[in-house]
Amino acid sequence: MSMRRDRGVLRVVRVLPSCARDWHRSAVLAVGLVFVLRCAAGYGDPVMIGEDWWVLFEDHLWGRDLGCLVRPYAGYVSFGPRLLGWAASFLPAGATCFALAWAAGCIGAVALGWLASPRFAILLPDPRARAFVAVTLAMLPVGNAALLCAAMFSHWHMLFALCLMTVARPPETRRGRACELVVGGICAWSHPLALLLAPAFAWRAWTAEATADRRHYAALTLLVLAYAAFGMDGSATMASPGETLKASAGLWTNSVVPALLMTSETHFALQEYGVSGWWMLLPPLVLLGGLCRAPALAQVRVPLLALFAAAVLVSVGTAASRWATEQKLLFASPRYVYVPSLLLAAVATIAALRAAGLRARLVGCVLALHVLALHSHATQRRYAVRPVSNGRVVAFAHTVKAWAREPGPAGEARRLALPGRAYEVVRPALGPDPR
Repeated sequence: MSMRRDRGVLRVVRVLPSCARDWHRSAVLAVGLVFVLRCAAGYGDPVMIGEDWWVLFEDHLWGRDLGCLVRPYAGYVSFGPRLLGWAASFLPAGATCFALAWAAGCIGAVALGWLASPRFAILLPDPRARAFVAVTLAMLPVGNAALLCAAMFSHWHMLFALCLMTVARPPETRRGRACELVVGGICAWSHPLALLLAPAFAWRAWTAEATADRRHYAALTLLVLAYAAFGMDGSATMASPGETLKASAGLWTNSVVPALLMTSETHFALQEYGVSGWWMLLPPLVLLGGLCRAPALAQVRVPLLALFAAAVLVSVGTAASRWATEQKLLFASPRYVYVPSLLLAAVATIAALRAAGLRARLVGCVLALHVLALHSHATQRRYAVRPVSNGRVVAFAHTVKAWAREPGPAGEARRLALPGRAYEVVRPALGPDPR
């Protein structure tokens, strides 16, 4: 019976073209195409959203200050997005919006498409099945254009990739380990919730059989701990344990679970009849029980439980922010439910395909139709903050550079009006930017 089930897993849904040989790259391209179709306006006529404008563009306007890469914002260092902003600052002002939007989309495509890599063969042996899971996650209506097209919000995709790194097969070559250390270090130094994954990396270092693998995961653990020690300035205030648990439970019952099971209209209708709230925790509990008891999931029980625990920890860590709780952003902004929703959907999809055995193809078709139905009924959310058009970015850059060319001492400050705020521009010591 187990051999029949394994053969059934190998014959999972053939959604992508059968002529593709490298399913990992095909999945990355397919996820990128899904993102472009979901946010065509965000990539075709990009705007600067929120922190992309008043953090990345303003701080890296001159493209010379490397200290901005490790400058804290909102209490923590976000190295990866700031690295994108620093690189984009050397481009012409008119190309900055396009560069940041497409860089954010590429990071998201690589993060989700990584699930099709052979390093996750322990989860699903068929590469077509892994590519199907990656594209399914990209189709879920759990993010909006402000999340998928904003470079500053790309650290959520980096956090998702770091969660996958905790269950991936160790790299086999020295070059692969070096690349993963660099990428893992950038991801770890980009999001404050990466600290919650330190025990997972430490456990991988403790249980690894090869000496090279133990050193590899020990180095990743040290990178995460170093970020906790030097990448946070301690200015962020945390909520009490009771407030955190209440907010994290509300995050799952009001946003994470309903987004994966039903449309927003159906959720509102169920709330009117009282069939919502704490009842929304029943599907995750059923999934958790299946992961612990189902014999068909014995080989993948530990990694799937690890991903499920990562989804819970990310939710709890997000709800622990007193600022987000007081501003009531946990339920209004899609970025706070993005990573838990993706992790929970990945666990449920992989578990369903593994447990279905010979009926995995039928289960995959049902899951695909369900996701397509959710996607077709999803409403486009508005931007959380007023976006800045590409023309306004170019005009602001020209105004600053024209003032910087005027005679005056280095370090002189001037306040310029921006959409909804004023910004203090300091004359650079090295002269105006050559753009």
